[in-house]
Amino acid sequence: MSPFSRAYWFGTVDARLAAIFRIGLGLILFVDCLDLFGSREPFFASTGIFPDFGPMDHRWSIFQLGRSPAAVTAWFAFGSVSLLAFTLGLFTRVSTVLAWIFLASLRTQNPWVATGGDYVAQTLVIFSLFTDLGATWSLDAVRRKASRSTVPALGWRLMLVHVAILYFVTARLKVRHGWLIEGDGVYQALVI
Repeated sequence: MSPFSRAYWFGTVDARLAAIFRIGLGLILFVDCLDLFGSREPFFASTGIFPDFGPMDHRWSIFQLGRSPAAVTAWFAFGSVSLLAFTLGLFTRVSTVLAWIFLASLRTQNPWVATGGDYVAQTLVIFSLFTDLGATWSLDAVRRKASRSTVPALGWRLMLVHVAILYFVTARLKVRHGWLIEGDGVYQALVI
């Protein structure tokens, strides 16, 4: 199917692709959350190594509602449950919003523990709102007692375009800064 056709953008795609994407992304984010859970107090609590830096102006985070060790543990429990529900496809749209709120709060509260991959995953969760990721292989499909074989294509295509643009811009910047010519890409990445 041509990417210049209307059906490519506004048609349908196989719901199993969306389900595999949801399960894969959800597992990665859930494992990352569990990994970060062990460092929750030093990185996110007010008693940790990153104290409050004053008002956050235009930024927001659920961690601003409470940064005691107990509150941070509760926020991580909230995040773990929302990511698990997203992975399993339970109330998929709601769990997607809750997962995004948790991920955005993590990155806003302490951007020093985030990588570019964290922001890409957060963006993919946002695009997931525009795709019916719970159409098949999900607890939502079990609850409905019906599984759909296709989902609207627009959200799926937007995710693909986002990733393609990201890699195009990254490759362009690497070429412009001489990573391929000088062969010191790893060195440049580590000294920045």
